[in-house]
Amino acid sequence: MAPQKSSGTQEPRKRAKGENSKNSSTLNKSEKSTSVNKLSFYEKHEVPRKVFHSFAGGATLIFYVLGWQTSDFIIPFIIFASGFIIQDFFRLRNPALNDWLIDKFKIFMRPSERHSYNGIIFYQLGLLFLFVVFPKDICIMGTLFLSWGDTFASFVGREFGKYTPKISERKSVAGCIGSFLVGSLSCYLFYGYLVPTFKVDLPGQLLWTPQTSRLSLHSYAFASGVICSVSEAFDVFNIDDNLTIPVLGGSLLYTVVYFFRV
Repeated sequence: MAPQKSSGTQEPRKRAKGENSKNSSTLNKSEKSTSVNKLSFYEKHEVPRKVFHSFAGGATLIFYVLGWQTSDFIIPFIIFASGFIIQDFFRLRNPALNDWLIDKFKIFMRPSERHSYNGIIFYQLGLLFLFVVFPKDICIMGTLFLSWGDTFASFVGREFGKYTPKISERKSVAGCIGSFLVGSLSCYLFYGYLVPTFKVDLPGQLLWTPQTSRLSLHSYAFASGVICSVSEAFDVFNIDDNLTIPVLGGSLLYTVVYFFRV
């Protein structure tokens, strides 16, 4: 009579197979979770859109140290804004064109812009307003408020806003702190380093200088942080903040600096 196989030896094998299967399943779930988290961060912070958004600030400072004047930007802003307005006029009236453009440029567009004008139009119009209305330094600071301040406020607000009180439906104290820091640091970078280092400004081009203002650089940097934070925090009649931030920020900054002129 043939010896029977012990069921005891089969149970450990089954148990081992079960454990391996569970480990494999856990590993797969972990990998999927990591992938989802990466995608979630990428989408949550609109990375391509924010990188493009931030580019204007760096480009503006590069053009500044190269000696470009505010008047050099007005025609390009008009051309770009007009081009996007015309494009969106036809896009919003042609579903096939709308679908094609959104498919090609979806990494730069929000879902809400499928049936409304692209935020880049308001971005260009906001910059155009700055460069037509205000002195050179206010133009640059307003651009940094929009390009860097809004971007950093968005990142900080989305990442840490759940830990701080809400100011409105889409704004938080955390985001305001982020924009305050960027506004202050931008002031130090521009007036404290770039202006005295490169000396590319003509007499009278800068509204704020240590010689013509009762505001010290430190006081001015604090005021810049507050103005950057305020202009980013307030929703003005639900108008796109790409337009309201430079308009409100530039206007408030000009008012404060002009008030404290010697």
